[in-house]
Amino acid sequence: MIASLLCFFSALALSATPVSTEEQRKLVAPTGGFIQFENRAIAYIPGGVETAAPVLIVLHGNGGNPGTSLPPLLKAASERKLVLLAVKSQGRTWDALNNRRSKSGGLSVRTRRMPKWDKRKIEEAVDLLGQELALDRSRVGVYGFSDGASMALSLAVADPERYRFAAAFSPGGLIPGSSKPASNQQRIFITHGTGDRILPYSTTSRSICPYMNRSGRVVRFFPFEGGHVVDRDLIAAAMDDFLFPEERPAADSGQYGCGD
Repeated sequence: MIASLLCFFSALALSATPVSTEEQRKLVAPTGGFIQFENRAIAYIPGGVETAAPVLIVLHGNGGNPGTSLPPLLKAASERKLVLLAVKSQGRTWDALNNRRSKSGGLSVRTRRMPKWDKRKIEEAVDLLGQELALDRSRVGVYGFSDGASMALSLAVADPERYRFAAAFSPGGLIPGSSKPASNQQRIFITHGTGDRILPYSTTSRSICPYMNRSGRVVRFFPFEGGHVVDRDLIAAAMDDFLFPEERPAADSGQYGCGD
């Protein structure tokens, strides 16, 4: 059964302001600027962005925030004129994952349904950004690292029509109980360090990736030599997968080390 294979995880103000001075010290981009919403979400708008822009939602890891999750993506996003929207979870991590870690550091089986609070907060953050900038709602993707990667995959399987693309960097699991058919040939980009001692590489290669592949999604999996870190070279590859799917080969799982 899938349940035995996968690590199941287990009032917004309608206004935007320039990013605070404190946040500006953390966020430096080659072009464009930042907008901070009162729900603590931060949007990065590269210079030269045209109307009907695609947007990549950015989800932080455990204990992170928009200020820590955006910097690794800014250079590649600026070069591609890709709008980023970094969202803050209600708690230390995303509610779909919170309080679901086992004593061994893994993730225990507690839920197969997506909690509503953070999911709704992410959706409302996109709506807030849409009041500031014309968005292409057919090109909304979601990226995450660590716990954020697990949340990104969970959102993608729960709502494939809303999230046509997901990039998961070092995930620890997902919530498949809310999975819906990926009728739009949803694309999934997964990467994980083979030496990860925080969230095991084997969970991704043996469970997460095969599950996503069997569900009819176009999956590309890139292992790399390293630990629980973001490989910045792969960020550019993930963004290209999102923005230019017609130029990226549709890979079978075995080609990239993803298999049963």
